[in-house]
Amino acid sequence: MNRIANRGSLPVSGMWRGASLFLMLLLVAGTANAVTCTSVASQDWNNRNSWSGCNNSQPPTGATVVISSGTTITADSNTNTVADITINAGGTLVGQNNRTISLSGNFTNNGTFTASNGTVALVGTAMQTISGTITFANLTLNNAAGVTISGNVTVTGAFNPGTTPLVITAGSTLTINGVVYTGPCSGVYGAGFCSAPSVASINLASPNPTAGNTAVSWTVVFSQSVTGVDITDFVLVQSGGVGGASITSVTGSGTTYTVTASTGSGTGSLGLNLVDNDTIVNASGTPLGGVGLGNGNFTGQVYTVSACSPPANIPSSVIVSCVCDNFGRTNLNPSPIFNSNWIVSSSDGLGILPYINATSTFLRLTENTNNNAKAATVPGIFPAAGNYISVEFKHYAYNGSGADGVAVTLSDYSVPATPGAFGGSLGYAQRTIAGGGGSDVSGFAGGWIGVALDEYGNYQNPTEGRVGGPGFIAESVGVRGSGSGLTGYNWIGGTATLNPIVDNRGSTTPKPGYSYQVIVDARNAAATAVAVNRDTGAGYTSLVNIPNIYTAATALGFTQAPVPNNWQISFTGSTGGSTNIHEIGGLRICAQTVLPVTGGVASGYSAIDEAYPVAAGSTVPSYQNFQTGHIYMKLPATPFKLWVAALSNTGISSGYSAASAKYAQVKLVDNTVMAGANPVCGLDSARTCNSACTGQPAVETGATQIVTFTKGGPGAALSPSFTLNSSWKNLVAVIQECTSASCNAFTSTAAACSADSLSVRPTSFASVTSAAATNTGTSGTPTLTAGSALFDLTATTTGVAGFASGYTGTPKINSASVQPASPATVAGMLAGAFSAAISGTPSSTASGTSFTYNEVGGFYLLGPDFAVPRIPGVYDDNWTATDSDPTKNDCNSGTTAAAYSNTKDVSGKYGCNFGITANTAVFGRFVPDHFDTAVLPVAGVPMPCPSGQVCPTLYNGFVYAGQAFTTQVIARNQAGFTTQNYAGGYAKAVTLSAWDALGSTVLQNPAGGTLNNPAVSAASFAAGVATTNIPTYTFATAATVPTNIYLRAVDTDNVTSLRVTNPTTTSVEGGVKVASGRIKVSNAYGSELLPLTLMATAQYYTGTGWLNSTTDSVTKLASINAGYSVGTGTSNVTVSPATKVLSLGSLTINLGAPGAAGTVILAPTIDPASPGNPPFAVGTGTIIPGTATFGVYKSKNSYIYRRESY
Repeated sequence: MNRIANRGSLPVSGMWRGASLFLMLLLVAGTANAVTCTSVASQDWNNRNSWSGCNNSQPPTGATVVISSGTTITADSNTNTVADITINAGGTLVGQNNRTISLSGNFTNNGTFTASNGTVALVGTAMQTISGTITFANLTLNNAAGVTISGNVTVTGAFNPGTTPLVITAGSTLTINGVVYTGPCSGVYGAGFCSAPSVASINLASPNPTAGNTAVSWTVVFSQSVTGVDITDFVLVQSGGVGGASITSVTGSGTTYTVTASTGSGTGSLGLNLVDNDTIVNASGTPLGGVGLGNGNFTGQVYTVSACSPPANIPSSVIVSCVCDNFGRTNLNPSPIFNSNWIVSSSDGLGILPYINATSTFLRLTENTNNNAKAATVPGIFPAAGNYISVEFKHYAYNGSGADGVAVTLSDYSVPATPGAFGGSLGYAQRTIAGGGGSDVSGFAGGWIGVALDEYGNYQNPTEGRVGGPGFIAESVGVRGSGSGLTGYNWIGGTATLNPIVDNRGSTTPKPGYSYQVIVDARNAAATAVAVNRDTGAGYTSLVNIPNIYTAATALGFTQAPVPNNWQISFTGSTGGSTNIHEIGGLRICAQTVLPVTGGVASGYSAIDEAYPVAAGSTVPSYQNFQTGHIYMKLPATPFKLWVAALSNTGISSGYSAASAKYAQVKLVDNTVMAGANPVCGLDSARTCNSACTGQPAVETGATQIVTFTKGGPGAALSPSFTLNSSWKNLVAVIQECTSASCNAFTSTAAACSADSLSVRPTSFASVTSAAATNTGTSGTPTLTAGSALFDLTATTTGVAGFASGYTGTPKINSASVQPASPATVAGMLAGAFSAAISGTPSSTASGTSFTYNEVGGFYLLGPDFAVPRIPGVYDDNWTATDSDPTKNDCNSGTTAAAYSNTKDVSGKYGCNFGITANTAVFGRFVPDHFDTAVLPVAGVPMPCPSGQVCPTLYNGFVYAGQAFTTQVIARNQAGFTTQNYAGGYAKAVTLSAWDALGSTVLQNPAGGTLNNPAVSAASFAAGVATTNIPTYTFATAATVPTNIYLRAVDTDNVTSLRVTNPTTTSVEGGVKVASGRIKVSNAYGSELLPLTLMATAQYYTGTGWLNSTTDSVTKLASINAGYSVGTGTSNVTVSPATKVLSLGSLTINLGAPGAAGTVILAPTIDPASPGNPPFAVGTGTIIPGTATFGVYKSKNSYIYRRESY
């Protein structure tokens, strides 16, 4: 404000003297002078006496504020936007009442700041700083220049930083609702703020092994959304014979990127590593791993690169990886297949194991000597169930006398490869004494199928203990099925003698070199197909085709074993009395999934509900279920399990634990914990887990289990039982691979989150109680007024003894379940709401303290009756929102019994909702909020208000003192509606009283009158209304000025028509004007030869005299005879109206000429049938008789009668 101050004289001289003075002062606004306001007293911020240096006011906009030692300033209202605020040591600033302290400068706390429930807002345009140790209830930032945190700052309530840049200095912390951010860091608050991003995983995204000169990809997942990811951030690691590989592209955004590379040429391995150069940053500008080169480095997964490619006859819909071994080296081991070793054995005692022959460069299985029995197993694991596999090799049998042959075996990987009987069984089938074999020799251990290239001809011959077959067929291919020990290995298919034949015994060099292909298509494991093809130079032709090995086996009278989880592939060679050299070359094995002998490495994990069924022909659910499956809602203290799978890029990693058992920890973590504006675990279809999520603890002791993937298992397993004893709104399963069964440490394999979250709800509300509404009877206390009295309700959940409930939801009330308690018959409306529940041990309680009920009596809440249908009176259908979401349907929602069921349905789902399971106790007793009274017009009473009088609005009429009038008493709730249940036992005796004005407490029984018959019995109430027609109001003196009275009703529960708030304007109390009344009959005299007329008139007293009651057309007179004796004559009487009911206050009485002189005294009475029966009577001054005199003069001329005669 600009002011003009004059402490001396302001002279006006010259031409202005003696003239009117017009003075114009131009005040030019400028910048307000900055002031420093220092507190000098412990008072309110807005109290000018709290400050010095403040120009006798509160701190103005732009002021510097100092809270000095020994003073406490309370900001009880919003402040101006000051500049700096400094709280000195010993000083205290208090923010409260949801008020806002605004400043454009720095906030420095060296004393005490008590946040209460207030807000501090930093709204400057230059960089602001918060210094010291400060706890804010609510903090708002709106400064594009930024805010620096220098100290330890905590926000316990709402934090609204907008897009204000934040800088947390080294050694400082900012704690937001329990989440601590430690400096130095900077950026805009949000997901990933003040935490360095990291690499969660670099996993293979293409089939492995792969071929040279092809494109492969890796999926790179970061813990946070990042930018700046490009080719320069990655390096390829080439080993073995791989060379020329290069990164071709990097695509993606957010947390997930794809790196694509060319595999180059040669065989070996190709890996991808990320090399941190600080160019990858999150939204806050924090580089990968934090500031510093190399601290975000990560080693990714590795491809095996093979020079072989798939054969042309692989179905186009099948994507395979291939491994090859051409044996063109000196030593058999290590093999180029996974750089691992062939497993070789011999049972012939010759001391020669399978080896690579230096001359032929092929894998030699037998020499051309007698009684060779040798085997070689491929170094690899080949997933079986759900997989397609093709085994190709070149076969050489030469330089001998034509025996016995070679078999290729696919056996169960979980069973160590041990060859079967040699000779005619070719290392696959059994031999038995009983069958004439001379000794008992078990068949191939774990053998599922054995395909033999039989030169001699006994493989298809049911001799020596072999089961089934057409007989001796030389130079043929035969197929035998599964078996164990001396049982099984049944013949299931084969060829006749082939042309060209299998061997070339006369050749001294490797011959004939035909290619053979064995295909097992177990993509539909329940209908596995087996085929054997041969290429003699013009392409593959079919030798054996078994479309469904199970139906083929059934047709032959035996049962084929189910496809195992994983294959191992072995070659066996045999000679007997006849010989050949047996060799293989050009081995190529192609399958949808191929794994090294060390087992699979999971590219991810998935957890789904135990309710998912196993896939056909498998022991675990399908891959699609693990990709998209959910975890259903659970109940406390109810054990449940989860299916957990190790996944590859194309399916369940069925070879994951092929080599040895593996273990994974599954823990359930709370996903309501927030990281910035989002839940800490950001779920997605890739099931990626950020470090903040994996670092969350399990919510309970029973929320962690170790899943065992048994050796040779299918890559998925059912967990041990979880048991959660508390309720949880949103849980996520975090899966992490352990180094051992005890899970004391984890491997480097990236953790995974379930793709779905789950909730756990209480089984019911055990009770609903009230501390205030405890009167279940029709009388006594406590009482609560209908629609106005606030009362409490508390819903208590069913819990598990010794455990915190965890439920913090908000119960709801089903209004349709509100029922009146007998003898009440009408249900009122229950208004109000529960607050969010508070978790306790073992139950949670949700209370509301502002409930109202708008009827009289008591009420209770019904339990569910789904046949009606009716849901529970108190329920929660929102706690399980993460599962009841219609896009998920992980529990049964709706209003049916299934939606509230604590028993699983056939699909394994519980109801989403819970509530009370039985009727509650009665809550009461509710009484009317107030009465309304009304004076009712009945049969013309009250009578219209006479002219000149002011009568009550209700009713605008009057009665005579002592005249009965009709009064109605209506029981009302707070909103003014009639309480229908105020009757019977809930109705109480009512007493009426008369008052001088509406809502008055000044004068009862005005004008010294008396209200007679004031009692209204309880029994007279019906549906909240009672009517009485006997009250009268009388005065102590017969002539009393007209008086307005207002009828007040009070019952024995002290319910009254006198309203509490503004009673003179809000009370509804019927009124009537009461007037002193009388009947006066006029006098008349005249000739006995003529009739006389008298008037009976109703009158009321005005205070100065009596006026005719011209509005009285209801009073009826009696005691008027039909005739009177007059002297010697008789006077006949007629009245008008003939009914003897006054008209406009009067009745005309006509006396006929008696013919004789005399008098008649007329003193009528009130007919008891007269409405209200006014108590008028002769002798009380309320009936004044009239006299008719016949035979007297009417004037001074002494004539009695005169007439003219013409």
